[in-house]
Order: sequence, then structure tokens, then C-alpha cells
Amino acid sequence: SRPSPRSAAAPRGSPGSARQARRTAHGRDGEALAAAWLAAKGYRILERNYRRPWGEADIVAEDPRGTRVIVEVRSRAEAGSNLAALESIDGRKQHQLRRLARGLVADAGEEIDVRIDVITVGAGGSGRPEVLSHVVNAVEDA
Repeated sequence: SRPSPRSAAAPRGSPGSARQARRTAHGRDGEALAAAWLAAKGYRILERNYRRPWGEADIVAEDPRGTRVIVEVRSRAEAGSNLAALESIDGRKQHQLRRLARGLVADAGEEIDVRIDVITVGAGGSGRPEVLSHVVNAVEDA
């Protein structure tokens, strides 16, 4: 029998659990930065951590034209990792995001336009976290 994913986790107080805590905090900070950045661009943030049984979207927003946008935020601590952040959205994650988009339409109860964007957050020129890119319609056929 295979060990469960939980059994492979590092015990509390171990270096692995501290690393995971930093990673989780970094991701939350990246999502907050992306949400603030989108709001400054005229997007209306409708929901953070939109959860369904088949997955989660970091942000659901409405763009200035009224299109609903599922936003996947990819945060990287290292400078120059923008491409790696975008490449980390594999076929499985794309499928999950498309399914979330269909769920968003079903939840609306009416026909709405939906797209899936990706925002990458990482160390900017100053070394401080900033939005590095916003790829509109990054996952097509939503």
C-alpha cells in the first residue's frame, strides 16, 4: 500500500515544515499583491480562493468590460523565474482551471463571458515583490 501524502509531510518543527510555512505565506502575499494590482487596474475582486470540489482559483474578478476572470497567481521567490512560473501550469492544472470556469458560469445562473489569466509575482528590480506579468487569456477555451 502507498503511503498517504500526509505521511510524507515533514513533522512539526522540522526544517521542511518551516520551509512549507514560508512557501504558503509567500503564496498568500503574492495573491494579495496580485489582487491589489488588479483592483488598481480597474478590476473588481469578486472572490479570493474560489473553491469547488475539483479545485481552487486564487482570484475571481471582473474586468473593466464586465468579463469574469479566473486568475491563477504564480509566486516565485527567485528573480528571473517568470518563465518557470508560467511553465508550472501543466495540463492537469489547465484542465482544473477550465473546469472551474465552467463552474463559475453554472454558479452565475446566466450566460457570462469567462477567461483565465495568469499573474506572476516575484522579486522585481528592487528585490521587493511585484507583479512581473499578467497574461490575459493564458488558458484558452475556458
